[in-house]
Amino acid sequence: MSDSELLASLYGKIQLLAIIALIFSIILGVFTYYISSKLELSDSEAEYLRKTIKEQLSDEKTDELKQKKNKYLNISTISFHYANEKRIEEVYNDYFSEDRIEKIERESSNEVCGEAGVEIPQVANTKALSSKGIKEKTIIAPHEISVAEKFRKYQTSIIKNNQVSLELDMLEIDKSELDEFNKAVSNLTSRFSFEMDESKLKSKRNELTQDATSNTITRLENASGWVLIEGKFKIIDKPDDNSYEYEYSHPVNEFKTEDDEKVYVTITLKKDSLMSNLKESYKQLVDKQINLKVYGEILLPLDMENENNKIIITPLAIYS
Repeated sequence: MSDSELLASLYGKIQLLAIIALIFSIILGVFTYYISSKLELSDSEAEYLRKTIKEQLSDEKTDELKQKKNKYLNISTISFHYANEKRIEEVYNDYFSEDRIEKIERESSNEVCGEAGVEIPQVANTKALSSKGIKEKTIIAPHEISVAEKFRKYQTSIIKNNQVSLELDMLEIDKSELDEFNKAVSNLTSRFSFEMDESKLKSKRNELTQDATSNTITRLENASGWVLIEGKFKIIDKPDDNSYEYEYSHPVNEFKTEDDEKVYVTITLKKDSLMSNLKESYKQLVDKQINLKVYGEILLPLDMENENNKIIITPLAIYS
């Protein structure tokens, strides 16, 4: 091996050791002085390494979001529990208005124009013959598809164009510091056999967990617009107003203590609005949890200061 190759190899190994040790110094605040004194790391080196770690964690979260997005994009059929059919028709027609043709009018000139092919997006393909003195009018009705298929197409396009939030039920988005900390601890203990004070580790994890919880609560309090969430919803009977309440326990509750107020996503529906084939079945689902997907609009966000621990959603569709 030449001198240059040897130096390159050695430099690479030194860089790897410095990076791993620097992870420890950045993430573990209580150990910063110890590591810095051993490696004498500069501020610029520490900042570079922090940026590298955050980019790696960001990539992991992006991958998770992509997987969720692809899952929804690959849905082939929709089995409604509830559907606001009128609203679905409206949003579908508005969204795909450029692709719909209800009427085509063609009027010839005094000269023979020959044969022209006219392509009608997603409706039909027709040919028009125009000749001198002939006036032709053709009316083409759009192809009829089911409400479920219209919703599926609409949802697919909305997701592709990033026009709906898929992140409301993804607590992991706010756990970057905690994930960063745990990765650093794992690397240092497994690769270098560092012995760490468990009480200090626990204290740091609790601190970061509280930060993650606080960040998530803030995000939920600022949530608005259209969302698509999936999870286990508890069906609660509301006989006084002849309705069902759907209650989803948000993942942030996993990090709350027993005394903390829990956070829920809720939907209230009149029993008569359920799909007719499910009305009887729902009587057996009261107080049970079922896995559902909900596409809807946030009516009321979280507001913990005013003792509102529920995110209320107005659904466009609920399906499995």
